[in-house]
Amino acid sequence: MPAFLLDRQQHNANIPSSRLPPETMGHVFTILAFIDPPRRDNPWVKMSLGWLLATHVCRRWRDIALQTPTLWADITFPFIFGEHWATAFSSRAGGMPLTI
Repeated sequence: MPAFLLDRQQHNANIPSSRLPPETMGHVFTILAFIDPPRRDNPWVKMSLGWLLATHVCRRWRDIALQTPTLWADITFPFIFGEHWATAFSSRAGGMPLTI
């Protein structure tokens, strides 16, 4: 692995949020998903990823989000973005009841 990636991983491990348990971070993401849902308000404007941007912060946050099925159970908005999004959300929701 390149040295700059190892440095970044070490840096991320020392950030206070990295010491929070995954369950707590999953709860934070659930609140964030309620506050800032992905949307496309206007067909001529690019979509807003909303809470999904949190999954781009670091590998740990992405892994936690992917392992939190409640985040993916609301597939109302993915239909706006296309079948691929809706399919991805429903598969990540696992056995959670879906909101369509």
